[in-house]
Formats: sequence, C-alpha cells, structure tokens
Amino acid sequence: MSKLEKSIFAQFDERKQAVKTESLKDEYTKLDQQQEISTESINSLTDADMPDIDTLNEESDYSMFMSSKVSEILKKKALRKLFLSPSINILDGLNDYDENYTTFELLGDIIPHELKQQIEREKKKAEEEILEEKQKEQEENLDPIVDETQSTKNNDSKHKQSSETASN
Repeated sequence: MSKLEKSIFAQFDERKQAVKTESLKDEYTKLDQQQEISTESINSLTDADMPDIDTLNEESDYSMFMSSKVSEILKKKALRKLFLSPSINILDGLNDYDENYTTFELLGDIIPHELKQQIEREKKKAEEEILEEKQKEQEENLDPIVDETQSTKNNDSKHKQSSETASN
C-alpha cells in the first residue's frame, strides 16, 4: 500500500469517528434535556399531587414521591408499599438468618448415631463414678476393721507378754 492509500483510509476513519461522536453528543443532549424536564416536573410535585398509596401497585411509577416538596411521611409510605410488593420483596438466599430457625421438625423415634454415642459415654462415665464411690466406701469400711484386727492382735500379744512376765 502506498502512503496515499493509507491516508485515504485514515481520512475515512476520521470522518466516521466524527459522525459517531456528533450523533452521540446529540443523543446525550436530548437525554439531558428530558432529564431536566422530568426533574423539574417531579420537583414541582407536592403531597396534594400524589395519588393515594392504596391505589399503587407493582407497575406504578414511584419516582414522583421522591420530589423534594413531598413530605417525608408520604415518601416513607410509598417506599414501604414499593418494597413490600412481591416482585421486589425477594430474599436472595445468601443470608444465614433468612429462614425461621425457631421451629424444628421432630425426629420422632430416630436418634442420631452421634447422640447414641454421647449417651453411652455419659452412661459409662456415670457407672465408673458409682464404682469408684463404692470402692472408696469399702476401703473406708475395711480400714477400721484392719485397725481393729491389728489392735486385737496387739492386745493379744501384750496379754501374752504380760502373762509370761507374770509367770516368770
């Protein structure tokens, strides 16, 4: 390609871009004008211009309630009506606390395996504690008997010694 052909293509691209930018500028100015008109009309609305809240539905235009001249109470009522509508009031399911965890389904006769194991462990522990207590009681009861037998043996041996010394 020669320089002349390149410059022709470059000129064509420049003209094409210029047309696009002009059309976009025109669209933006039209949109800005429409937005200014709508904001002016919305800002001029007051409580008296608003429809009854009960007549609103999901398809109604709630933007008029956002006018600066509309009272806060009426704005809140309109927004409450909007956000309680079924099409908008949808939970995303990502919240951990969306569901009601205060009621549980009964398991009936089913006892989970882990619960059974826990019950068995507690039962064994209780049995071991009872056995330990019994053993301690038996040891305590045996100690006086051992002491008595030792004291009787000592008394017998002393008695024998005293009788032997008396006979001598």
